[in-house]
Amino acid sequence: MVLIRLLGSFEVVAEDVSISRFGSRKAAGVLAYLAYHLGEDRRREHLVDLFWPDFDEARGSHCLSLALSLVRRALDQLPEGGRDLIRSDGRAVRLVANGIGTDVAAFQEALKAAAELPSGQERFERLLEAARHYRGELLPSSNAGWVEAERQCLLGRALQALHEAARWCLSSGQGNLALELSQRAIHLDPEDDRAREDLVRAYLAVGARRAALREYETLRALLQSEYGTEPNPQLVSALAAHRTGH
Repeated sequence: MVLIRLLGSFEVVAEDVSISRFGSRKAAGVLAYLAYHLGEDRRREHLVDLFWPDFDEARGSHCLSLALSLVRRALDQLPEGGRDLIRSDGRAVRLVANGIGTDVAAFQEALKAAAELPSGQERFERLLEAARHYRGELLPSSNAGWVEAERQCLLGRALQALHEAARWCLSSGQGNLALELSQRAIHLDPEDDRAREDLVRAYLAVGARRAALREYETLRALLQSEYGTEPNPQLVSALAAHRTGH
């Protein structure tokens, strides 16, 4: 099984082989795009417009062919070879899905499975699975336009999964895990006010009232700066109810 990691890094892994260099930035970009759309035909002219927008059709098509050649050469380092993983004809290019998986696909599949379940332990486990697959932002070293749009979408879905999982932990008496999940969300987006509120509640759940108060002040400053609002009154009440702690 070949795994292509797109979240937090970009590499192709199989057994003890890891490939992170693909001959050129454009070649790496083409492979990443095909991996993101695993198993789907991408028209050659679309790829040329995406990666060589300033070139005429003939020159752009030639550059695409060179990039695909570099990708095939890099993938050939895989234990069973990888040259045939890229399929191309005069019309379209695709990365075959058979025997290949991506962390993006696994993340999305876990979220889909969670969405089909009612609230409870199974749904919570699928959310945790999704969070494990989300190791960081999509293709962090890329500044391509298509990447930025997808990056923000995936980040939003990851934050929502962490928020829901943290709230489930809080409701089921798992304060330490809620603390871990909310801290993970803040690491991904320090300005996520839901994660900040979850962290306050998690600190309260484990009896760390002073830490909760510090985090509350951070949340309050964030909300005033970004939205001109105050924290949820229920959160203020929860803080007031915890008059002891450390």
